Amino acid sequence: MARSSNLHVQSDVKKQAESIPLAEKLPETHLPDLRGMTQQQVDAELERGYVDIVAGRTRSAGDVFAAIREEYGI
Repeated sequence: MARSSNLHVQSDVKKQAESIPLAEKLPETHLPDLRGMTQQQVDAELERGYVDIVAGRTRSAGDVFAAIREEYGI
């Protein structure tokens, strides 16, 4: 027996969701992909992160999420 669902979406909510230009706002950053890295490359990336922490180049999660909410209006 096939199952189906009827879903009602408010048109104003649908329009708001469709108008979010999220793809346009995402930064083009290079994130390390561990799958294609050697152990030496992984160690170097971890060392860079550790050096940043020791040097105080950190932000609290609360600050990061607040900045994201402000930037994307959520």
